[in-house]
Amino acid sequence: MTTTSVMEEQQSKQSDPLATDIGSDTPTDRLNSDPPTDRGWAWVILFACCCELFLIVGTLKSFGLFFVEFLRVYDTTASMVSIVLSIQTAMFSFSAFFILTLGNKYFSSRQLIMVGGFVAALGYLLNAFAPTVTFLIFSQGILHASGCAASYGPAIVLLSTYFDKRKGLANSLANVGGSIGGLCIPLLIRHLLDTYGLQGALLIMSAMLFHITAAGALMRPFLMDTNTKTNEKQIEIVLIQEEDTSKTANGSSKAYGTSPNEREEHESSKMFVQLEPQVSVQSERSLGSHHSIVLDKLSGSALNLYGSMGSIANAITVVSFAKSNPSVHSSLSEDEKSKCSCCSNLFNCSILRNHSFQLLMVTGLLCVFGSALTITFIPPFAKDYNIPDDKIALLVTISAVCDFIGRFSIAWIADSGFLRRNHLVGVCIFISGVAAMLNPFYTDFPSFAAYAATYGLVGGVYFSLYPLLIVDAVGQENLSDGLAILFQVHGVSLMVNSFLIGYLRDITGSYHGSFFLIGIGLLIGTVCLFCEPIARKLEEKRTKTELTGFFHKRSDGDIKTAIISNINTQKFQRYGNEHCQHTNISTLTNNLTKRKESNNDNEMPSLCTCYTCSDVFIGLSSTDEYFDGIKVRIYRPSASKDKVLPAMVYYHGGGWVYMSVDAYDPLTRAISLQANIVVISVEYRLVPEYRFPSQLEECLKATEYVFRNAEKYRIDPSRISIGGDSAGGNLAAAVGLKFSQEPKQNLAKIKVQVLLYPVLQALDFNLPSYREYADISGVSLLNREDMINYINMYGFQDQGTLEAISKNKHVSQKTLQTYRSLVDPGLLPVEIQKRGGNNPKQSEPNTTLSDAVRDNVINPYAWPLMATDDALRKLPKTYVVVTEYDPLRDEGFIFAERLRRLVPENIELSYLTGLEHGIFSLYNYKSHSSTVDTLVEYLNRNL
Repeated sequence: MTTTSVMEEQQSKQSDPLATDIGSDTPTDRLNSDPPTDRGWAWVILFACCCELFLIVGTLKSFGLFFVEFLRVYDTTASMVSIVLSIQTAMFSFSAFFILTLGNKYFSSRQLIMVGGFVAALGYLLNAFAPTVTFLIFSQGILHASGCAASYGPAIVLLSTYFDKRKGLANSLANVGGSIGGLCIPLLIRHLLDTYGLQGALLIMSAMLFHITAAGALMRPFLMDTNTKTNEKQIEIVLIQEEDTSKTANGSSKAYGTSPNEREEHESSKMFVQLEPQVSVQSERSLGSHHSIVLDKLSGSALNLYGSMGSIANAITVVSFAKSNPSVHSSLSEDEKSKCSCCSNLFNCSILRNHSFQLLMVTGLLCVFGSALTITFIPPFAKDYNIPDDKIALLVTISAVCDFIGRFSIAWIADSGFLRRNHLVGVCIFISGVAAMLNPFYTDFPSFAAYAATYGLVGGVYFSLYPLLIVDAVGQENLSDGLAILFQVHGVSLMVNSFLIGYLRDITGSYHGSFFLIGIGLLIGTVCLFCEPIARKLEEKRTKTELTGFFHKRSDGDIKTAIISNINTQKFQRYGNEHCQHTNISTLTNNLTKRKESNNDNEMPSLCTCYTCSDVFIGLSSTDEYFDGIKVRIYRPSASKDKVLPAMVYYHGGGWVYMSVDAYDPLTRAISLQANIVVISVEYRLVPEYRFPSQLEECLKATEYVFRNAEKYRIDPSRISIGGDSAGGNLAAAVGLKFSQEPKQNLAKIKVQVLLYPVLQALDFNLPSYREYADISGVSLLNREDMINYINMYGFQDQGTLEAISKNKHVSQKTLQTYRSLVDPGLLPVEIQKRGGNNPKQSEPNTTLSDAVRDNVINPYAWPLMATDDALRKLPKTYVVVTEYDPLRDEGFIFAERLRRLVPENIELSYLTGLEHGIFSLYNYKSHSSTVDTLVEYLNRNL
């Protein structure tokens, strides 16, 4: 490992990234049949969803008007009609669960929606001819509810499939359809009841609901490219084992497996591994002496890791095996294994152990009936006080208008990060609960109107944000499973409490007791939401206990690994398990083999490159906080808890796609403890749900918060540094550029920026290092294909293709010539310029692609190497680390050389020969500690 000093030169045009859709070179030229999202027929799907939600949500919200008429026409009790409502709610939840888990396997979304629309309309048609109120249990409670469930769930799933970059906009517009339906349909129903009576109104509403079938006909199934759709690959995992190396020093068998979270994610993947004898990976905790395993066939579309459903990224997990003692195998009985396997085919059962999710289920049980049923019972409550029918309909309209306003307002607050999501939902539920508890004061139309308005503004917040609460609790990859489970909780709560509300009305003669029940549930739910930090700490404790127990059972030493054909396994661990760095097992095997052949085997680590929670550094405190809505973890050496210290704001790597503050916990702890500084590790949001510039904006916001609140955290504001590795190095360089170009009033300047093998440009993917590590057979843990995929998702909004970008077709000749001086291979050391083979001739650009991404390619805040010389001169002191086995090696060299020519006193370059991209996170490598020591020494000299 050698260390040198170096840096940069010249101009660039600054511009905002382009968000325009483009077509591909040819119909099949998009990356591995990337779906035709955000364009064309997707907008027809959005229109159909908007119409469908207009009818479904509007009808469900207006049922209170029919509730009053059913009481009058059938001369029945409120509790009897409430039973109908309870069964309707239960049937909706029950049907939705199986439709979303099983129905989509056998029927297309269009088929489900069209049949669902027909059944829902049929339910209302039969309502019109119901001989008794009991018949409504079948027509309204079963038929209509199951029809709505069959239409609603698949439509939302299909909408998410057709939209990617504009998914948030699409879902907002679709929900606007529901809000408008809640606004208009009550007025329509009131008019129909006054004009045609109950039966006529039900017949006309039935006819309107048949339009769901028409809307479903527009929902063309999402079709992938035929070649990829039908190209099913047999993925083979071969275990490399040698009998003479399968024992440890003491003769005991070694076992290596995935971490608990990896096993859980594998359980939800619906894939089985065939072994000898046949068992399922899903029920095995470790696997014994099997020499070959073959995964079931996977369609090409199953390997699309970056689609709209976050769980797809966890469809496959990295699996490693070693010959182990059979006694280590799971002690589950065959019946238990069968039950687990069957259950995990439906959903990931492991999230039921998550304390945060358990608390969310309790919150849902208490809050959902108050959030959903209030508007249903306001009309009959107002009727008890002789409010005229036309004004009762107006109450529903007032609530709908306020709901429309509230949805957009609350969404804006949630996205702004002003309040944490659970706190925001808690505040709104508290207001709604207090309003319900004040029900004895509602005696006239103005008071009921005030209550309806209050409920409209805050009552629907729970339904708007509970999917995000699920993501906060169990992660994006488990969102669908969390929704399936929470649907059942909602169904139970609504079924039981809708009956109780009607029953209390019957035995007390008023709705006061009913609304007290609603208020109590909402207020207790508020308490649960504000207890979320306690649940999170309990969950962290549980996870740490499981991880510690798991790894302590594993022995040290060399472990034979599985080589997974045709799969780049580094992509599969989307979010990274806690305290664990996931590496590309296949590439790592090649890497170590090549080093062995080169007699450079001093870097032969244990492949279980993880710290358990009991291994992390002592003498250090860490706390999780939120800076302007952004989660951070703050580390401080215990010995300096009362001292004012320098600080580093650290942005983790992971291609902007995966990893977390948990995965980087050992590294950030080491930096804090050894350098005796405060480290703030930033948990920015990830691609593909959030694209550039979201990550940069969050890192900027968190960094500015540190400067503004330095005194609070006992930080010296004049000695604050920033840093990051890989994608995090890109963010650090961009934050440094922003701070130097747009200084904030009353904020100190950044003292130092640390860039560890950063991503700095997207102009030229044929630099020598990109050519040298162009495929997975190289010794780098990162290859050109991976890096292009990450850049395409982050900066190019998935507009390009691997084939086009790798040949520089995304850049026109004019753009390349204009900005070549900023990414000039001539600035590389001579010996580096000779590597990677001959530079291929520049391909003809894809004009559509190059025009679409040009502004992003030359944007210095996306790719800091595109900054002008004047901008680089203003940067703080910079420490760049470049590794030899890394496609990003050359842009780090060029950036350093440009800076050296401009401000030589501000740049220091460390070139780590013989090491690969990611060395700072490969904790068991022998050279890991020395690289951290070098970084710490630089910080001590310059902070």
